[in-house]
Amino acid sequence: MCKIRVNTQILRIFAMVLFTIIPFVHVNHTIIYICMELICLYGIVNFNKNILNDTFFKYYLWFFIWCIIVTILSAKFLLSFKSMTTCMIPLLLVCGLYDGRVLGKMDILLLLCSLSLLLVSLSFLLITWLKVDFVLFNLINEYGGGRITSSTLAMCMIVYALFFSSTKTFRNLIIGLNIISGLILKDSAFIFTMFVSGFLYWALVVRKVAIYKIVISVMVIVGVVQFILINVLHYNLHINERLHIYNYWINKIFYSPIYGVGLGLKLESYFFTTHFPLSSELYKMDTNIALHAHNYFLDLLLQTGFVGLFIMIFLLYKISYAAYEHNSRYGLSVFFMILVIVMKNLVDDEIDGSRGLIYWLFIIITYVTVMYRKKANFKC
Repeated sequence: MCKIRVNTQILRIFAMVLFTIIPFVHVNHTIIYICMELICLYGIVNFNKNILNDTFFKYYLWFFIWCIIVTILSAKFLLSFKSMTTCMIPLLLVCGLYDGRVLGKMDILLLLCSLSLLLVSLSFLLITWLKVDFVLFNLINEYGGGRITSSTLAMCMIVYALFFSSTKTFRNLIIGLNIISGLILKDSAFIFTMFVSGFLYWALVVRKVAIYKIVISVMVIVGVVQFILINVLHYNLHINERLHIYNYWINKIFYSPIYGVGLGLKLESYFFTTHFPLSSELYKMDTNIALHAHNYFLDLLLQTGFVGLFIMIFLLYKISYAAYEHNSRYGLSVFFMILVIVMKNLVDDEIDGSRGLIYWLFIIITYVTVMYRKKANFKC
C-alpha cells in the first residue's frame, strides 16, 4: 500500500504538469503524451481486473479492435498505425484513472489549466486584435492551441466545474476564467455551444423540463442565437465555406463504406485528395478544404467506415447512460461533457492526435468521477 501511495503522489505531480501545459498543446504535445503515458503505466502496473466489466473499457475496447482491423486494411499502413497507437491511449487512461487517486483535487488542476488558458487567450487578444508586437506574447500565442482547441478546452472545464467543484468559490472562479477566455478568443462556436448547453443544463438539471419541450426550445434557441451571431454581432460563421467543404467530402463516404481508408486526418486528406483532386476554384474559396471534412463524425466515417462510426456513437451513448443510471444527480455530467465536445467539433474536427487525447481525458475523468468517486480517495 505504501508503494501505491508514493506512486500516486508522483503521478499527481505529473497531472499538475499535464493540466498546466494543456493549453499549449501545439508545441508541448510530446510532454502531454508523456504525462498521459505515465498515467497509463500506473494503470497497467496497478491493473484492477474489475475494469474488464467497466462500461467505458468494454465498449472502447470494441472501437480499438476495429481500429486495428481498419489499420490492417488501410490505404497507407504506417500513417494509420501511428494514429492507432494514439487511439489506444484512452483505453489505458481509464485504467490509470480507475481508482480516482491519480487525479485527486481536480479543482486545483482545473484552476492551473484555467490560468494557463487565460494567459494564452490574453496573448491572442494582444497580438491578433490589438496588434501588440512583444516577443513574450508572440511566443505564448504561437505555443497556444489556437482558437478552436482553446475554446473547446474552456467548455470542458466549465462543464466539469459546474457539476463537481467542491466549493462555490472554486466553481465560480473556474467558470468565470474560462468564459472570459472563450469570449476573448472570439470563437462563434464557443458562444453558440455555451448558450445551447447552458439552456440544456437549466432545462434538464435545474428545472427537469419534459424532453419534448426541450427539443422545441433548443430548435428556437439555435435559430435565435444564429440570427444574433450573424446579424447583430456580425460573426462570420463560415456557412458557405462549410457547405462547399461538405459537398466535396460527403460524396466520398461510399468509397469505402465498411472500414474506411485508415486512421488519422493526414491519411484521410492524403488519400482522397490524391485520388480525387480538387479544382483550383475550390481552393480559392477555402484553402483548408483539403485538410479534412471539418466534422468529427464525417471524418470518423471516412476513416473507419460505418462500422467504426456506429461503435463510437454506441460507446458515447452507453457511457452517458451508465453514468446517469449509476448516479442521477451527477450522471448527466458525462452527457454534457460529450455534448460540448461534439458540438464544437461538428464544424471543426479537432479530435485527432494529442488534441483529441485532451478531450478524451476530460470525458474519462468526468466518467470516473461519477462512477468511482465513492470507492477511492477522490476529492474534487
